[in-house]
Amino acid sequence: MPVVSEMVHPRGFDFKTQRKIVLLRKIFKLEWKQIAKQVKNLEGKRPRPRQCADYYKDFNFRLGRRLAKYQNCGCTPYKATKDVVQFLVGRLKKLRRTTPCSSATLQLELARAKGVKMSARHIRRVLGENGYKWLPRRQKRLYTKKQRKARMAFARGVLRMTKAELREKFSMAMDGSVIAVPPSDETERMNFTRRRE
Repeated sequence: MPVVSEMVHPRGFDFKTQRKIVLLRKIFKLEWKQIAKQVKNLEGKRPRPRQCADYYKDFNFRLGRRLAKYQNCGCTPYKATKDVVQFLVGRLKKLRRTTPCSSATLQLELARAKGVKMSARHIRRVLGENGYKWLPRRQKRLYTKKQRKARMAFARGVLRMTKAELREKFSMAMDGSVIAVPPSDETERMNFTRRRE
């Protein structure tokens, strides 16, 4: 017969006590204060009524116990050790000067050099904890020399204009938006304004 074992917090309950809490609540309909007086935790002390209620709420009837997940408590980082973190930061500083450095690139470098398999998400988290973050890709357009020359000529021409010339030429342009003029016909104007609502 298989034996079920699980790591539980010292102030938690063993399997028998968990089942007793469920029995006292479900069958005998006792209040949480009364149940807390009848059970003891692994330290041999009386629990709080709220703790009994939490165990009852999380009790898994199919398994016959509450899943504690206490075995992962207090784990030390076994992949992102100080040596691995120093390696990632050092490679990032070196690679970003010569090539685009992504988390996938660092993932490959780490696997080759240290033999450590780490997800790209974990690498981003490690670097974020050390003050590094990826900036969004810039959205600036690239122009040819001819296009840049034409744009520069246009900008210089605008700067040479007087206030009256500016008002005449750019009176309807505001931040790239164009103000639409409603039609002169009354019916078309009503349709135009209803479309805009």
